[in-house]
Amino acid sequence: MFFNASSVCDVGTMCSNMNVTNQVNAKTSNVLDNFNYCKSYVKLETDAFIVAATMKHFGMKSLEDPVDQFIPASVLQGTRSSRRLWLHEQVKAVLKKYVMDDQEQFHQSLRDELIEMNRPKVYHCSVCGKEYRYEKARDNHEAREHSVNTSLVEDARNFSNTAESPPEEQSPQAEQKTDDRYNYATARLNFGMIVFNFDDAVKEGDGERILRCWKFMMLIFRAYKHTKYAFAALQLFFFTTCLLSERLSHLLKWNRTVNNKGGKGHNISLDLRLEHLNHLLKEMLKCLGVNVTQKSAQRCSEALSALEEILRSMDSELGVAHPSGHHVSAKDDKDFLLLVKEIHERGDMFNYTPDRSYQKLSNFNGNILGELDFSQLNKWISTHKKEFCRSKLQHLVMHLKSKFLFSSLTALQNFLVHMT
Repeated sequence: MFFNASSVCDVGTMCSNMNVTNQVNAKTSNVLDNFNYCKSYVKLETDAFIVAATMKHFGMKSLEDPVDQFIPASVLQGTRSSRRLWLHEQVKAVLKKYVMDDQEQFHQSLRDELIEMNRPKVYHCSVCGKEYRYEKARDNHEAREHSVNTSLVEDARNFSNTAESPPEEQSPQAEQKTDDRYNYATARLNFGMIVFNFDDAVKEGDGERILRCWKFMMLIFRAYKHTKYAFAALQLFFFTTCLLSERLSHLLKWNRTVNNKGGKGHNISLDLRLEHLNHLLKEMLKCLGVNVTQKSAQRCSEALSALEEILRSMDSELGVAHPSGHHVSAKDDKDFLLLVKEIHERGDMFNYTPDRSYQKLSNFNGNILGELDFSQLNKWISTHKKEFCRSKLQHLVMHLKSKFLFSSLTALQNFLVHMT
């Protein structure tokens, strides 16, 4: 979506910024083998976009500008509470302008169109006005009860629909020229804030917010043809809303993180915790050398929890300090300043200027969900919803059959058809 290996000349794009900061490890086609480098760079670049957007909001030319040029003296000399309120107002203004711009209208149109698509269609008789659910039933009623020539009536309806819907004219907004740099910057900032929100939800162990992030990510996966990830997100919603019991649904929602350090904001995902345990187990097996057998490996895995607790206790008594896991180096600070200068000064990406276009990422859509097809999304969700429902009912019927609540296979089939 944001990376194109040939967009080196497009100022402010991810590939161009990687060349500016010489991020050779993150500039790779195989993200899975270089995940930590890619994740660190995405975080660093997102921070730079946030700072560049804030500098544009306050009219700053560089990071060396004195604070009294854009912060009122009453705020600087005010209480801590008043300074915090002023900061929240400014953050809200930045988000409203660069992140939430047109998002409310887009999501409202998405909800309205999905509701309209799922509303049952009704066909009215042209004579008596009686309602029918199926068009063929309406036509049969008109021919049988009113002796209406259905072919002539259908032609008249088609002509009426054509007359009521005049040819679409291109709106002035469609003719308006866009700014690829501004669209790229707002979309990149929007996506970066979603990733930050997801990471913060995991750190806080907030199951509700994690599911909300998954909902938005499902739309992004669907818009950019990552069908397996989109299906995994949809499956998660089915499990938490209808397929699982209330107890299991609660566990799936809130038992997704673990805190090994204690305190607020120190949670990690269960997948990462499992990777840590796998790393410790591999170290144990490595120490066995040629003595590794299936029995010894099983014994090591069973003693893994106790061994980890012993190592933690010994390190605590000996005063061994462990790294926090967050690595900040002087090179990161230099790269951050280079990125801010590239985005804010050279690219001026948050200043909307028509006719600015990219060579490789031309006509860039500023809405990260702009490629989403509402009708296909509705059809995809409805199809899988019916499949999950049918699968759930089949399991239920088989359970009831095992309890001898149905006396014949015909009754089972009738029950299944009735429920679906």
